[in-house]
Amino acid sequence: MFTDKVNKLRHPIIMRAAFRVFNKPNAIAKLLFLNKIYAPLVLKYNKEEEDDTTRLFGGKTLYLVGIEERNQIGNPNSPKEIVNLIYANTSSRFKYIGALKKEELETIYKDTWIKNSSFDMTKAIALGEKGEETFILKFDKNYLKEQFDKNISQIKQKLKG
Repeated sequence: MFTDKVNKLRHPIIMRAAFRVFNKPNAIAKLLFLNKIYAPLVLKYNKEEEDDTTRLFGGKTLYLVGIEERNQIGNPNSPKEIVNLIYANTSSRFKYIGALKKEELETIYKDTWIKNSSFDMTKAIALGEKGEETFILKFDKNYLKEQFDKNISQIKQKLKG
């Protein structure tokens, strides 16, 4: 309930701060479950050769801290329902979001909440606004619904455990 209230504020910095209270993706997982959509709750930097800075600060991990559902009108070729996924670096010691590019997200970061989720980061429509160690990744809602259907049994297991 707390996460739902924070999510309705639609402010990424507040979402990041609220996530840091519990520092676990369980509340966001339940919110996604209720909306019958799936997106990676934890994205981990998966490059074979990590640099010294990455090793020193424990790796680059991004957490899903909020979601926003939006309707889109205008272009008939674009999806009608969009979901903005708000990801954040929750570490206050190691800042790197400002330099993050969409290509990096598509190739280097992997879903570690559900190991074999088959979630395809290249399906992202756009990498949106960046804030204080937060950013928005836009997806077609139908794709997120498909991912929910594909991973429903694993999602239920994670929520029980």
